[in-house]
Amino acid sequence: MCRARGMSDEIKTATRQEFLGQDQYDLVTNFDVLEHIADDEGFLRDLHRVLTDNGHVLVTVPAYQFLWSDLDRLLGHVRRYNKRDLVRCLEKAGFTVSVASYFNTFLAVPSIAVRWTQTRTKRAPTLKDYAMELHPWKIIFSCF
Repeated sequence: MCRARGMSDEIKTATRQEFLGQDQYDLVTNFDVLEHIADDEGFLRDLHRVLTDNGHVLVTVPAYQFLWSDLDRLLGHVRRYNKRDLVRCLEKAGFTVSVASYFNTFLAVPSIAVRWTQTRTKRAPTLKDYAMELHPWKIIFSCF
C-alpha cells in the first residue's frame, strides 16, 4: 500500500534489532505485537528512539485481561491491555498519546460470553479448536 502511494522507503521488520540502527522514521506501526513481548516498556522505548521528532507510533493490542483465555496462551500472549494501562505504558516509554480508543466494540458482548464459557471448560484446547473451517465456495464468495 505504501509503494502504491509513492512511499518507497518503508520497511517491514520481524525483530526489534532490525530497526534499531541509526535510521529514524515518521511512522512505526505495531499491530498485535506488544502483547507478545515480556518487556513491553523496553520495546516501546526502542520504538520511541527510532521515531523522528514529529513521528508517530500506531499500536493495536487485545483488550481486557479479564478476557484472557487459552487462546491467548496458545498464541503466545503475555498480557492483554485496558486503555489506561496501555496509555500509561506508552507515556513511561516517552510517548505523548494523542488518541487511545477501543475498536470492534460491537463484538464485545459475544466475545465476553465466549471467553467466559471457554474459561470454565476443563479440557486444554488447541488452536484448531478456535479455527473456523469454511467450505471452498464460502471462501470464493467472501473474496468479493
